[in-house]
Amino acid sequence: MKRLTVYVNQKKIIQMSANKLSPKVIFSSIGPSFSGLNNPREDLEIASLYLSSYPNSLRAWIEKGNALKLLQRFSDALESYREVPKLISTINSSEELGLLACAFFNIANLESSIQKYSDYKKNYIDCIHYGIKSKNSFGIMFSAMACFELGLWYNQENNFTTSIHMHNRAVKIGILSNSPEGLYITSRAYFNIANYEGRSENYNRFEKLMKKSIEYGTCSKTISGIQTSIQAYQSLLSWYESKDNTDEKEKIAQQIRDYNIILSNTSEAHKCILEGQDFESKDQIDKARISYRKAIDLSKSLENIIAKELGTKAAINLAQIIRKKSRSANLIEKAYIQIIELGESTFTPWSLDQAAFAALGIGSYLDHKGKAKDAKKYYKKASKLAKTSTTNQGKRIIGFAKSYNSMKS
Repeated sequence: MKRLTVYVNQKKIIQMSANKLSPKVIFSSIGPSFSGLNNPREDLEIASLYLSSYPNSLRAWIEKGNALKLLQRFSDALESYREVPKLISTINSSEELGLLACAFFNIANLESSIQKYSDYKKNYIDCIHYGIKSKNSFGIMFSAMACFELGLWYNQENNFTTSIHMHNRAVKIGILSNSPEGLYITSRAYFNIANYEGRSENYNRFEKLMKKSIEYGTCSKTISGIQTSIQAYQSLLSWYESKDNTDEKEKIAQQIRDYNIILSNTSEAHKCILEGQDFESKDQIDKARISYRKAIDLSKSLENIIAKELGTKAAINLAQIIRKKSRSANLIEKAYIQIIELGESTFTPWSLDQAAFAALGIGSYLDHKGKAKDAKKYYKKASKLAKTSTTNQGKRIIGFAKSYNSMKS
């Protein structure tokens, strides 16, 4: 039997004989980093094909729901997500509990959006329960998001005590997730609580919590987090102006200018990626390549971590195009090496995981070409990078590297 390869078209992976590898391994190997063709129609086809053989795959149902949501087929997406809780009796791992939390969040989110309100609050509560129970960053992140959404809902119902309680839970759970999205939720929750304290004229609490919002917005290393930090700075600036606190006012004004520069430059790189994805979905591949390369060049010229992670993301998208469109082994290898280099230089858990996936991809590709010795070097590289990332994703990558390295042609 041929070794499993992560560089080939996903349909081929799914259609390969699965008698040597579990469905989880096969589907995980085409997870968020390398499954994405930035084309929801093709993602939908892949997930549907996989489900025809493995109907109990939680991840596949979620991927199908995600694709349908991007296609604005919201009712169909909702039905896809609803398949996940039906499989609750099959769940036996932390990762699967995280996926269950993800499904409950998306069910609640869609139900509230398309006005099927009957159970959506209950689904947020289920999301919180299973996300915390999962004890992994992915599931806990969705718990934080669900707490935040419920906090907003209770605020709309003028139940401010419960709203603040849910926001405080979002703060704690977001920190516990230790994920960019979770830390952003923490920042946003602090911002909302601070505004509540300001309206209640608890100005010392207002100032303290706005500074917390800035801290976690910055720590999240996300564009949304930076935007929240700027909003918090602006709120503090207005307050200091009302108090005629000149020293603090000048400091805050400078911080706002600095953050806006970061946001502007980073947003440009993000815009290039979105343009590339749009071109790719329209099969305008040459234009997509140009956009991704521009994003990579921009990220290299900037010092902030957010921009560098965007550069890594652009390099992943570019590598996927080259993998599909080029027959040159040298070009494919160079594209994946670029991901490794960008991921290593950025040195965040996410970017290290992407670098490890890229190393795994090169190893698999070289294996397929009969270059077992060179492939082994990249499998070792993948394991080393994954160990450095210290994430659950990293642990799975280490397992994949061992599996690929041990399989015989």
